[in-house]
Amino acid sequence: MRSVAEETDAFVSIAGGDQLKPIIILCHERYGLVKHTCDLTQQFASAGYLGIAPDLYSDWDGDKAALARGDISADAPDATIQRHINASIDYAKKNGGDPDRVAVVGICASGAYPILANSVNPEVTANVIMYGGCQEREWAAPSDMRPVPYEEMIGACTAPFLGVWAEADWVCSVPDVLRLRDSLERHRKSYSFRIWRDMPHGWLNDTLPGRYRHREANEAFISILDWLDRVWSGAYPPDKVLWDFQSDMRPDYDPGLFTRLA
Repeated sequence: MRSVAEETDAFVSIAGGDQLKPIIILCHERYGLVKHTCDLTQQFASAGYLGIAPDLYSDWDGDKAALARGDISADAPDATIQRHINASIDYAKKNGGDPDRVAVVGICASGAYPILANSVNPEVTANVIMYGGCQEREWAAPSDMRPVPYEEMIGACTAPFLGVWAEADWVCSVPDVLRLRDSLERHRKSYSFRIWRDMPHGWLNDTLPGRYRHREANEAFISILDWLDRVWSGAYPPDKVLWDFQSDMRPDYDPGLFTRLA
């Protein structure tokens, strides 16, 4: 853990070598900056990235141990999240990161954070959402925590989206995913979404043995790397809007069938 800016602490993992490295900002889940997010950051660094996982609750004075256990939850205003992500990007650019290759990854409770970041920072050139960012709460009426409507923030985004979804998700249902997809299409935003058959919520998190799916998690990670390579190789030119939606789900899909796993 190190300080990347005033009031912004982060876990940083950097690939070796002197060349500019693609930047990836990993936003943590509801538990705060815990092992899973740090492990993912290191995994990206092993693939050649400069990875930063900001503690988005750096300036929150609550019980972080209880948060990590899942006993309590925390929330932060959108402006605070944007400040921590932007500080992390600035740090990365000053420490060997390539300013033309900047990705923000949101996972579960932080699924909306790539949208928050890219809506105010066009330096973000790739958005990755993993089973989050489409729940009903994201579309709530403006408030002190979120003064700008979610739909408006989506419209302000400038980078393409990758969505990694789970059929057996009890947090983000398929209708939730379709609502986000429809919003991206209304605003002519490029995206590539995939719904993975039988996967539960949190299936890439190897610290949750009841949910983790080793083979599919490895396949998904490789697909994220491939998509990012394609984005930064010009696969999403600014004069085109590209939509790719893949779904592997049962014809009798019913979100009510899926219950929370340990």
